[in-house]
Amino acid sequence: MPNPNAPVLAAVLCTYRTLLGALLLVVALGNTLVPLGLRAVGRTIPVGELTAIDASLKLAACALLATVGLWLLFGIRTRVVASLGAALAVGLAVAAPESMLAGADPLRGALGALVLASPLVVFGGGRWSAYRKGWRGVL
Repeated sequence: MPNPNAPVLAAVLCTYRTLLGALLLVVALGNTLVPLGLRAVGRTIPVGELTAIDASLKLAACALLATVGLWLLFGIRTRVVASLGAALAVGLAVAAPESMLAGADPLRGALGALVLASPLVVFGGGRWSAYRKGWRGVL
């Protein structure tokens, strides 16, 4: 007997996937643009002096986070990518709290990423994913 709640679950998973992808893109842009001189409206954000290695590692983490956000928007390997994105968002919240989300509380972004990623890790991407094979064919 088919599950009557399957269309609702697919819509919820698609919404969570889209919101998490957008949140991760905002976090990546916030971590990239704020140190370059873009300031939040009405608030200056203190940015500490970064060494060249720290700045390049932060830029690489932001590029990876943006890639993860784009993959989530398209629904590619949702379980793995959602868990990776949540881990990266939490890591950036711990490593660079002064610039995450362009001046907002860094733990809110990390908590939002964890809340949005948890059902995606459990249930997958849903019916409207671009790649729906799950774990089959990984190797």
